[in-house]
Amino acid sequence: MNNLKLMAPLLAALLASACVSLDGVSFPGGDSYQLDGDYRAFHCDNGYRVSVKYKSPEQISINFSTGKDIFVVIANSTPAASGSQYVNDLGNLRWHEQGDTAHFTYPASDWRSSRRLLETTCRVK
Repeated sequence: MNNLKLMAPLLAALLASACVSLDGVSFPGGDSYQLDGDYRAFHCDNGYRVSVKYKSPEQISINFSTGKDIFVVIANSTPAASGSQYVNDLGNLRWHEQGDTAHFTYPASDWRSSRRLLETTCRVK
């Protein structure tokens, strides 16, 4: 029991380090997630691994890993000439999917000061 009490702060620190967010990308803090829905996994040209949960035709949850950090973002459907396009509430993250390919636009690490967005192409795993 004493070991558990000593390990609790370490466990809390490890869990907190896994729940980070990109500058300008919102983290859906108190939302509860259900295990139903469709998922797709992607590998991106920049090395990111992305999984998308299609919560409804109007909303997706994007979970992406930079290899160092993991981010979760909720994005809502927006009109697209072709395929499906989703954008987060801040407008600084876009997922445009067509077939087995997606174009992923996301904020640079210095987004707050630069407003710079980066883009990569992702393909179904």
